[in-house]
Amino acid sequence: MDARILIARMILALGLAMLIGIAGHYRIIGRRNFAHSGKKFRVYSTGVRINHWVAAISGTLFTVTGLVMLLSSAFDGERGVAFGVIAHLSWRVHAAAAAVFILPALIMLVNWGSQMLPRRYDIGWLKTAGGYLLRRRTTVKAGKFNAGQKAWFWLATLGGALMALSGIVMFFDVGGIGFQHVVARIHELAGGAVFAMFTVHVYMSVIAIKGSLSSMVSGEKSEDELATMHRIYYDELEKS
Repeated sequence: MDARILIARMILALGLAMLIGIAGHYRIIGRRNFAHSGKKFRVYSTGVRINHWVAAISGTLFTVTGLVMLLSSAFDGERGVAFGVIAHLSWRVHAAAAAVFILPALIMLVNWGSQMLPRRYDIGWLKTAGGYLLRRRTTVKAGKFNAGQKAWFWLATLGGALMALSGIVMFFDVGGIGFQHVVARIHELAGGAVFAMFTVHVYMSVIAIKGSLSSMVSGEKSEDELATMHRIYYDELEKS
């Protein structure tokens, strides 16, 4: 079997598994609801929010277009036209979005890198998945960013760097055909891993926690949410 087809099938299977897991979580555990009418804390500055939205939009674009290109290449090949026009447009959007993503990604690395380093209390978060697998509410010891957010950050950063380097190699056609094929498969596998975590990140940001997405618009989080889901960070804010 062609490696592209195998990787495409793996990513499709992974995506399906993620969707089933997300649907199951929503059905069994449901959304986390926090009071948003009480005291609020400014967590993200305007500059941080703008930078994050640029990264989010460009990252979403190159993730979706990359998946379209992979499926088109694997299942349609050079002989068909079913995805031809879409694949061509996707390549243009993919390249542009990837180029745009680099700067905000570097800014986030500089701004958040030290805060994303593992801490001892992250072990406790991992043991309970931050309470996300429990129906009852429980106070979670976490800093400004929990262990799940840290894992996503480093996967997106390192996986993004690997995809950027491999993408540059492919764009400038460095090396022979054999080398290009290896680089392309690395690019696709890294993209698949990022795609899986990206799906979880979107679910958590948009659906799993009510009001989570709005915090990246207003920059504020409620006292109830911080005290429950980011207790260590909340205590630091109270002391300051």
